[in-house]
Amino acid sequence: MRDKQGDRFDLQEIDGKLILTPLREKPFVGLYGALKGGNSLTRLLQKEHAFERGTGGKMR
Repeated sequence: MRDKQGDRFDLQEIDGKLILTPLREKPFVGLYGALKGGNSLTRLLQKEHAFERGTGGKMR
């Protein structure tokens, strides 16, 4: 593998040695949709705040 200018690396120290590991171009692409699920945490937080404001959990 040939590294080009601008490539990114993970730098770790293991047992007193520095280890460089090349990162993929888009390391977070594999995480897309990982948190997708049943309940939206944002929506639950909005409902909780509405309840605390005294609107009974109804959002405006």
